[in-house]
Amino acid sequence: KEQALCSGYWLCVVCRLSWIRPNKAHLLLYPLQSYEIGKMDKKYSTGQEMQAKVLRLLATAYLEWDCTQCQDKALRAISLANECFLLPSPAVAELLHHEVSLDVCLNTAKLLLEQERESVGFEFLKSVAGRLETSPDVGKVILLHIELLLQRAKEPLAKQMMEDVITGHYKGKQLSPETLTRLHILLWDRAAKSYEVWNPLALQWYNYSLSFYSPGQIDQNLAKLQRNMASCYLHLKQLEKAKEAVKGAERCDPSSIFTQFSVYKIAILEGNADKAVEAICSMGELATKPTHHEDKLLVHESTATNLLSLAAQIALENEQQFVAIKALEYLSQHSQDCQQVFTGLAGRPFTEEGEALERRTCDAHWFRKIAWNLAVQCKSCPEAMRDFFVLSFKVCTTSSSLSGSVILTHASYRKVLEACRSALCPSPHTHALARALHHIQACREIWKVLKLTGDFTKDPTETLLLLYEFEARAKLNDPALDNMLELVWELPQVEIKTLETIASLAMECPAHYPSVCRKALKSALILHRKQEALDTGRFSKCLHSLVHLSLPASITDTDACVLEEAWGYFEDALSVLGSTVN
Repeated sequence: KEQALCSGYWLCVVCRLSWIRPNKAHLLLYPLQSYEIGKMDKKYSTGQEMQAKVLRLLATAYLEWDCTQCQDKALRAISLANECFLLPSPAVAELLHHEVSLDVCLNTAKLLLEQERESVGFEFLKSVAGRLETSPDVGKVILLHIELLLQRAKEPLAKQMMEDVITGHYKGKQLSPETLTRLHILLWDRAAKSYEVWNPLALQWYNYSLSFYSPGQIDQNLAKLQRNMASCYLHLKQLEKAKEAVKGAERCDPSSIFTQFSVYKIAILEGNADKAVEAICSMGELATKPTHHEDKLLVHESTATNLLSLAAQIALENEQQFVAIKALEYLSQHSQDCQQVFTGLAGRPFTEEGEALERRTCDAHWFRKIAWNLAVQCKSCPEAMRDFFVLSFKVCTTSSSLSGSVILTHASYRKVLEACRSALCPSPHTHALARALHHIQACREIWKVLKLTGDFTKDPTETLLLLYEFEARAKLNDPALDNMLELVWELPQVEIKTLETIASLAMECPAHYPSVCRKALKSALILHRKQEALDTGRFSKCLHSLVHLSLPASITDTDACVLEEAWGYFEDALSVLGSTVN
């Protein structure tokens, strides 16, 4: 049966149809039968190239028999032939017969793929590699072939070529040092892209690169490779393999801060606090020393501090507070960025799973106190103090910290207003004042919740919020400022001092609202009269301010009504003085 199939196949192939006559149309079945036999059993097929020849012969027969009626069938046969085996371009075939330079051949292959002639391009590279099989330049052809396969998402073919290259490497067909370096770069780049999307195949590309290093070889690039592989193993939860990879990196390049950081991560995951502290100490020492490695551009001062900050966060995430403190000590020594230090402090995520509410609350209080202390140390810089107060406020996430949140919010926008008061040019602080208003609104929302938890009738929070809002709106020239006096009477307790403060803020530069100031002072005067024991000093000061506001700026502005109002204040003053003497 096998002989019959094979003979039948060759019988169909050798049937030449170039002399088909109109009454011999049935002979067109032979090429089709030949094609089907080859598809049915690959064992008896003479290959895709021969099948393509049969199909092209069939297309020729169709066109010679009846070009009009059989045109579609001929095109279909040609399409099938191209799927089986695409004939190389005549121009490409011509290049192989001439001694053109290797660069011309490589550029030709690139051009073919740019023009979507993949099959021709890859076949051409195979032919060029075959011609240069004994030449050192064959590595350049293989490298380009692998690179183009990866660009075209043909990873299985690229991996097969890599395995062939590795096999040849150990059989004496080694690539030149320059080509091997470029191949390492290609493999690392592919592995890095896979790692970015958490693809486990990243490890396979790194393993290909590792295959070119001999056992016991000492090389800084090998240390980098081992560190990268350790990261892959850690992602795959294979701690022992990661540990072995880090040992290899430590053997090749122990004086690298990146190697010590890898040692640190393994120690933290193993719960080995002593070794983790030892690695942190090594990182701290290496951060102060200039590097002499070939990767010295990467070991920058900011890189060292970033690694120390990350080390502190990793320790906190893994409940290693003693190690975290050590990392923060070195970070504070080497970093000039206070925000980076605080990022290391606040880097611990709070999650519900596996962590009790009480522990979370304690941690929140600890971080809040640290931020508060840092704020207190920034007395000479209101902006920095404000930022630390805001950070401390953000840590207060639990209900038990609501009162602390109110205090911190007070402190934060108090510092905003202080910064604006001390500014020579107020225009850059418009945004800061608007942010202060945002803080006030946030504090009001917290205060609403807090009032539901107890009796706060004597708490000055609402009064302070109103005063801060009044000052911010006055400096922003808010047209709604006149209406804010009505909010004063909605307070649980209206104090004379509150009205006097509003009057002062209404006239404090750059604000200038004499009408608002006059209304506030008049209200304060009414409250003064209601006091059982009159404070004559404050009453006199209030009258003095009202008289000053009532008097005209010049003689030409004299108005009987204005003078009458001022005279009324003088009469009040005389009345108070008389009662005091009596």
